[in-house]
Amino acid sequence: MMMNTNRWLAVALALQLALVAVVYWPRHSRQETGRILAGLDAAAVTSLEISDNSGKTVKLEKKDGVWKVRLADASLYAADSEKVEKIIDKLAALDTGRLVSSSASARRRLEVAEEHFNRRVKIAAAGDTFELYLGTSPGYKRIHVRRGDGDGIYLVRDLAAWELAATVSSWWKHEYLDYDPGRVTALAVKNGHGEFRLERKDGKWQAEGGEPDQNRAASLVSDLCRLTITDVVTEKGFTPGGEPEATLTIEGKDGKKTLSVWKPEKKDGDYTVKLEDASHYARAAKYALGRLLDATLAGLLPAEKAAAAKAGADK
Repeated sequence: MMMNTNRWLAVALALQLALVAVVYWPRHSRQETGRILAGLDAAAVTSLEISDNSGKTVKLEKKDGVWKVRLADASLYAADSEKVEKIIDKLAALDTGRLVSSSASARRRLEVAEEHFNRRVKIAAAGDTFELYLGTSPGYKRIHVRRGDGDGIYLVRDLAAWELAATVSSWWKHEYLDYDPGRVTALAVKNGHGEFRLERKDGKWQAEGGEPDQNRAASLVSDLCRLTITDVVTEKGFTPGGEPEATLTIEGKDGKKTLSVWKPEKKDGDYTVKLEDASHYARAAKYALGRLLDATLAGLLPAEKAAAAKAGADK
């Protein structure tokens, strides 16, 4: 008799637990999916302002269809447009499929409160403004977010706080020089070893002093057509001292580009560089400038011609 009673009590307890689970089970998995930033047209975005929990803020602005980042001196500099547009598309596509909480008390705990957040993003688009808070992350590229004018706190995927860094260097265009090698018709180099000029004639590279090895010449031209920088100089009135350590002039179907390179101001520091038509001086690492600083015509000639040229130079 006692055994039957216990069995019925166990069944009753199981039914009670099942009822509690049905009543109190979180409803977020049944949420109808929509966009967190409903009404935001990614193509219409004209500015982004990103702030982090350390007080840093960076501003990105679209001017004449081109993305710019505002530097420390308040001037604008070319931004990595592909990176900016990619993150805007991500933000615009965030969905409401995983509601975590709607309570005000959860905002601070999940770091999506107005005064306590991991990232705050302000977006301007076609006269409208949107605000988004990014908070804690329970896993790789999973993060809690809340729309500034909403109560819902959602867990979204494929987004991380580091993708929205509040530093200028995370957004500027690091490709300082980017000329299509296939459109180059002439290239002139001047450095500590001397100077020389290459010209493309009938599809072949030519130079005074002998025809260079075509593979070596093509490799040099390809390398010198691109330069990545490490920093942008924002010091007002800055001018590098002395004459340039090296200069590079590229001519071709996309116009003429002249790059000047100055020695580092500090030992083991980066070189100062500037394109003739650029708005700012910049810094570049030695490894990025190695071929320009070391290039010689003799190094482009076939072995026997290089030896002859060296012998002639030694007389």
